[in-house]
Amino acid sequence: MKKGLKRILATIIAAAFIIPSSNLNSLALYDDSKDYVYYGGVLNRDIQEDDGIWTITNLIGYGLQVPKEEKTVVLTNGEGLKTTHTYNLDIEDKEKKKLLNITISQQGGRVAPIVLDANNLSKSNGVITASIERFPKVNESFKLTITAEPSVEGNFNFDITAALESKQEFYVDVIAEKFDHATASFSSDTQISSNRKYYEDSKITATIKPDANYKLKSFDIWYTTDRVTETKTITGNDTFKDWAVSWDEMGETKIVGKIYGDLEIKTIITEQLPKEYTLKIESDNGIDVTRPSSSSVTVKEGQSIAVRAVTKSGYLFGDCTLQSGKTYGSWLPGQDYLVMGNERIEVRQDGDVINFTIPDVYADMKLKLTSIYDDENLPIEIQEGSRIDIHTDVGDTVSRGSDATFYISTTSDDYAVSKITLKIGKEQKTVSVDAGEITIDGKNYLIDDLGDGVYSLVVTNIKEPIKVSATSVKTSSNSVLRPKITIENSSNLRITKSVNGSSINSGDSVTFYFTPNKNYQISEIMLRVGGTSKTFSASETYVNIGSETYRLSRDYDGVVSLYLTNITKNVTVSAKAYFSRDNIAATSSVKLNKNTYVPFMRGYPDGTFRPDSRMTKEEAVAMLYNISEISNVMNQPVFSDVPQGIWSSVYINTFANAGIIEKRTYFYPNNPITRGEMVDMLYKLEGSPSVPNSSVYFSDINNTENTKAIRYAASQGWINGYSDGTFRQYNYMTRAEVATVMCRVMDRRYGGSTYQRYSDVNEHYWAYRYIQMVS
Repeated sequence: MKKGLKRILATIIAAAFIIPSSNLNSLALYDDSKDYVYYGGVLNRDIQEDDGIWTITNLIGYGLQVPKEEKTVVLTNGEGLKTTHTYNLDIEDKEKKKLLNITISQQGGRVAPIVLDANNLSKSNGVITASIERFPKVNESFKLTITAEPSVEGNFNFDITAALESKQEFYVDVIAEKFDHATASFSSDTQISSNRKYYEDSKITATIKPDANYKLKSFDIWYTTDRVTETKTITGNDTFKDWAVSWDEMGETKIVGKIYGDLEIKTIITEQLPKEYTLKIESDNGIDVTRPSSSSVTVKEGQSIAVRAVTKSGYLFGDCTLQSGKTYGSWLPGQDYLVMGNERIEVRQDGDVINFTIPDVYADMKLKLTSIYDDENLPIEIQEGSRIDIHTDVGDTVSRGSDATFYISTTSDDYAVSKITLKIGKEQKTVSVDAGEITIDGKNYLIDDLGDGVYSLVVTNIKEPIKVSATSVKTSSNSVLRPKITIENSSNLRITKSVNGSSINSGDSVTFYFTPNKNYQISEIMLRVGGTSKTFSASETYVNIGSETYRLSRDYDGVVSLYLTNITKNVTVSAKAYFSRDNIAATSSVKLNKNTYVPFMRGYPDGTFRPDSRMTKEEAVAMLYNISEISNVMNQPVFSDVPQGIWSSVYINTFANAGIIEKRTYFYPNNPITRGEMVDMLYKLEGSPSVPNSSVYFSDINNTENTKAIRYAASQGWINGYSDGTFRQYNYMTRAEVATVMCRVMDRRYGGSTYQRYSDVNEHYWAYRYIQMVS
């Protein structure tokens, strides 16, 4: 009876719907049992054993009208009138109904019906055309559009079929909680319905994390939908069906997506990382360790480490001890081997040089090298202060028991000798030049005034290394208009210069070339500018004399070039060379070319600049490389993660070999660059100049590795701190921030004649002006 009443009610409303009425404002049928509402037509609920079929019957005929409201349309095929009709249909989902299809059929069956489903969003039978924009999900509105030919008359039924179903659940799992040195876990934005099952449309995040000392190589995804299983092996960032993979072989790899089927993670394969061990090296003041280049070096298990050590003038090798884990080995001069447990490491000694290779490193190691005095060659060291000149009647060394006299004066009549310092062994004493003597360990050493500002210091019965230094005080002012250039005689090498004559104009520049004889290498260079002297290794790339910084480089033929600029004082150079048939260790000198006006930051092919994206370390090095003057391109590999052949290897290796970036095991080229790292490279490209104590102070940079660089950059106005007095050197830099800093460093104050347009940088953007200037 209940079914019959509803059919009668539907028939009555359908009849009323056919009768035109200008007073009809809306037409709807409410199904009180289900709370469904449809506008713009007659809704018949055909209850036949809950088959879930809803029927919307609309009559398309001449003159038929449905009132115009938000969800009603005009239905007519009269001449000149519309024949396209749009229905906005809402399906409420209180009992988890899922739409299966929509059928449009003519009463009487004179034309073929149209069926729309998930695979057929638009269809025509030649009389009418029906379409939907997209197939709706559960509890979602959708729009149905009907187009009728002008000749169409008759009644058409719209059947919307929905299946009654409960919430679908899908299985999610990994084969074994712990598999091949990795763990896997799952999480969801909805509560799990039962063990390892999640509701349809839930967002699932699967995480795979390799164990310590392992990295992820691959895993398989098995995904089953509609009883069809598909698989894929994942080895990196990837997408598969509904799943996006964010690959991190050393950390957490995530698989994220919405679940519409059963998901399984299988066959997780990892690889053990090679262990790393550290060799720490200690040496006293009499020994220079030239290989490896650092006092602490890290290598992978099984690799070897080459060691090369040189005694300084006046010293001999004492002994060498090597500790590997709990095993000790030792070497004494004259032995051919360093004995380590049951193994012997060959040691080659050639005068003041020893070479050996530690094979197959499999534990942390410590190497200690000690020296003893060479009684026939006790070292004599001279350290000249500003505007001080010191000469001695002996060479760099003396025999035990010998005497030495030191002559101390100033390089300018505007200054006078103020104080003299004498160091014998480890004992040191400083006195005024008028004291007449220096007393060390109860023994007096005389200071004599020879006149004309020259003083002598006599040191007798020398039994330990000697060091003499002095300071000056200003007496009057005078300038050097024609600085003198002096090259002192040096053995086993030849020194030439880029200018003729022995004098230059004040402010001119000079390049010195130190060319070693065959089978020799330049070891150190002595440079005096005015009254300041310094001795430094030929392998350096920069040298600081007073407040000035000069660069030098060595090519593959062993020729060392020293570049002096803006000379206003007298200059003296000399050098030392040692016998060696080893390969030449060329160096590279890198310096920013601030006179270039080429663009050095570009946009992307899609027309964007991406100002708020973080700049990577390799992008920063490449940018600086392209605006630098480079003496030698050094592409010898330095870092384990920067192999030759990648686009940035030449830039990174050249900067590392030139000392602009520190040599370590890894460089991490794709990591964002920090404020501290960027400032440190710029500081070194400036020659690492001295930083006054009065420079800008930040509360969070004391005793950090970039302290001097940060203080110098702030003093130059390159970069600012924050309002709380911090610098925050570990914060990452965006491309816009890098552009701003580089404009200050390069002193760029205007752009080119035309403006570079970027779709994501308008003229109101805070760094617009800087981005234009670097582009």
